[in-house]
Amino acid sequence: MTHLLTTLAAFSLHQAPTLSPAQRLFEEGRAAMKANDTTLACALFQQSLTLEPTLGTLLNLATCLEQQGLIASAWVRFNEATNWAQRTHEGKREAFAVARAEALKPRLSWLSIEATSATRVEVDGVPLSLSAGVPASLPVDVGVHVVTLERPGFAPWRTEVEVREERTTNAVRVPELTPLDEPPPPPPPPLVERPTPPLPRREAGAGTNLAGVSLLSVGALVALAGGIGLGWSFAMYDQLQDQRLGASTPLVRLSRQEFGTLQWVYPASWATAGVGAAMALAGIILVAAQRPTVVVVPFVEPGLAGASARLSF
Repeated sequence: MTHLLTTLAAFSLHQAPTLSPAQRLFEEGRAAMKANDTTLACALFQQSLTLEPTLGTLLNLATCLEQQGLIASAWVRFNEATNWAQRTHEGKREAFAVARAEALKPRLSWLSIEATSATRVEVDGVPLSLSAGVPASLPVDVGVHVVTLERPGFAPWRTEVEVREERTTNAVRVPELTPLDEPPPPPPPPLVERPTPPLPRREAGAGTNLAGVSLLSVGALVALAGGIGLGWSFAMYDQLQDQRLGASTPLVRLSRQEFGTLQWVYPASWATAGVGAAMALAGIILVAAQRPTVVVVPFVEPGLAGASARLSF
């Protein structure tokens, strides 16, 4: 018999459902409500609702807030539960939420906030957009509420409103913010005398000019050599063409050695002419890059006056 009871107890423990964190918080909140600890109960219901939103948890939270004396917060939660029950077609819960919201509405306290220009304030850390000259009314619980306004470049504004009892309205007017004093502009940087860059030395220009003339001369000679090779190659190709057509005499027939020479002289001549032309062009560019210097020297002699000009690179 003892063994049978032990087995049944173990089986019952094994079959006991495991509560989720949200369900565990909900059950703890219900227990706190029974113990009249509404502060702890409301906090537990809120945590459970955050983890797992359900209509039952929302209704329990609204009821807990009402018992705690937070009429505006409870009224807002009952209205949320009404909309939820309407979406899920839960008539009994909807009727309960509507009845509680209607019962709490006459007890609400209101905070009326107005600004002269459109702006965005925060009420207890919750953003609220305001239109110019149009008051916005918020249901608030009894207690102290903080209204703040901050904007870059302006001094922040903050005020505290104490709601002492139910069924009251407290008005708050948001002022225009005061611009912060702009910091003075930084002083201008100290003037630093820049040294006059030295004039280019004649020796450097002369060296560059000499290099350009040298490149031009050598390039011209190399290009000339390539041209000579191309001239000989063209002559040999004409002779070879005549030989193939049978128009040449046996005395001027192209030998096999000459044909072999032609095979490497022709491309080499093109390459030589190209290199020479490039060198000559580089020399021309170097010479042209040097600005010539013109020196004009006036002179006066008996019966003669004039000027002489000297051009140098």
